[in-house]
Amino acid sequence: MFNKTLINIVSWGLFGLGVLFLFSSVQKYGHFSPLEDSLVCVPASVSLGIIASGKQAQTEMIISNQGSRSYEITKITPGCHCTSIDALKLPHTLKPGQDLIVPIVFSAMPPFRDQETSIFVDYVEIGNEQLKRTSFSIQAQVASQFVVVPEVCEIQIVKDSEFETTITIQNREQGVPVKVKSIVAFSPNIHAELLKTDASGGQQIRLYSLGMEAGEVRSYATVEMESSGSELVHILINGVVKGDIVAEPGVIDTQEVSNWPLTVVIKKSTVSSSILELQDIDSPIDIIQSIESVDGNIVLEIAQPHPPGTANRKSIRVMTSLGDLQIPILD
Repeated sequence: MFNKTLINIVSWGLFGLGVLFLFSSVQKYGHFSPLEDSLVCVPASVSLGIIASGKQAQTEMIISNQGSRSYEITKITPGCHCTSIDALKLPHTLKPGQDLIVPIVFSAMPPFRDQETSIFVDYVEIGNEQLKRTSFSIQAQVASQFVVVPEVCEIQIVKDSEFETTITIQNREQGVPVKVKSIVAFSPNIHAELLKTDASGGQQIRLYSLGMEAGEVRSYATVEMESSGSELVHILINGVVKGDIVAEPGVIDTQEVSNWPLTVVIKKSTVSSSILELQDIDSPIDIIQSIESVDGNIVLEIAQPHPPGTANRKSIRVMTSLGDLQIPILD
């Protein structure tokens, strides 16, 4: 009887010690099994924000041993040539509770977009040759060193009329003046010339035309900068040059129309004695309900495309005595 009672006391005592050890392990290490011990990067990632191309940003990776075992870091490998780390003496041992701070330099390089790279840390547990790996992630938005203001040159003119506007190229680096090597406008009717720099060092550029044909404008001007690598900056030129006739509305956006059928009026864009007459009309699908001549204008009644999407990115071509006109459809 005494032996049985002693065995029960010992058993319950061992059970209690086991529970106490398990509870203390969970409190200390945040997990149940010490087999899950590993090295971690704290934090696991960092965002460097916007960085101009050709510039560098410094950060650091903290490798932390938050477990109960000792580990040996054998190798640290940058994921791309845009990141570099200070020379470290490896292998490096991290005991429980120890950290290793690794300085990192990120070099911003084209293309201009959101970029992400990683640094890989290879390590082994002391006394165990099984290789493990953790990683540290770096995000950055790589942008041109220069900013174009405004971003897009918008054109809204009548054909054969003149226009001009001023664009400014600014340096993201405050106080550093912009220097331009050359500029080319990729449109036979659009010209570009350099003006003086403004008070902040920004380079002003005049874009102008002495007359353009009617139609949609999708072009750009390329500016070669006197910077490292002779970076190219593109100025987008978008818009419409109206001809002798215009359509109101000029675009059929089915998502914006609440009442169908839609009335589209084609009329002369300038005051003249010329007579506007319809010669022919070409529609991608059967959506034109009626065509009338009202007060010298051409009036179209447009039905809603059905099913939706059948006319998307198509256009109605109207041929008249004063020229042709395209009416785009967004469905």
